Amino acid sequence: MGIGWANMQEALKGLDQKTRPVGLMEIDKTFERVLQESGAGSGGRKLKHLQDLFSSVAKEEKDLLIRLIMGEIRQGALQGLILEAIAEASSVPPERVRQGLMFSGDIGEVARVALEEGSAGLSRFQPRLFHPILPRLANPAAGEEEALARLGEVGWEYKIDGARIQIHKEGEEIRVFTRRLKEVTDSVPELVRLAGRFPARKAFFDGEAIALREDGKPFPFQKTMRRSLSRRPASI
Repeated sequence: MGIGWANMQEALKGLDQKTRPVGLMEIDKTFERVLQESGAGSGGRKLKHLQDLFSSVAKEEKDLLIRLIMGEIRQGALQGLILEAIAEASSVPPERVRQGLMFSGDIGEVARVALEEGSAGLSRFQPRLFHPILPRLANPAAGEEEALARLGEVGWEYKIDGARIQIHKEGEEIRVFTRRLKEVTDSVPELVRLAGRFPARKAFFDGEAIALREDGKPFPFQKTMRRSLSRRPASI
């Protein structure tokens, strides 16, 4: 919001403390007003908005808001728990919420749409080329029997640790993303060339990339992962 520690200290000076109940919607609107301020004198107006808010809340709430604004809050809820909470609050099936996040990548936007528009609103989150998709991950099972019952016909293969990647292709344009949705196209020219040989005009590819030695054996996993941050070509 354009608020640094010096600004925060200034906003906390000389508060006329009149504690009262403050709801989340009021806090959200205050943050939005701070965000919208621009131009001459905007710094002073930002501080005034914050001072009005801080004057209204109790000490514990004030401490929480300060850490929230400054990016210093750690509330400990994992993403899976947040998705379950969104599903329960919006009465939307959890799998629809998870699918919306997979295509959107923005949990805040998914929460807003689920709460305001329900399952029908989430249906507009669809795969888009060159917009990275959160990878589908393995689901736990109690044992082999449950896993086989869920999957039906199955196949087995050796697992070699690599870097999870996705490739988006439309015509001659090809881009590569990591499982964290970071673009690494320049680091993996071999994958770009490989995808360019596929005849499909539009496609998504999802898999693992493994860096190989000259003898065809894989490099250690750590070397493969370092490769995704490098711009130096190597065999994949």
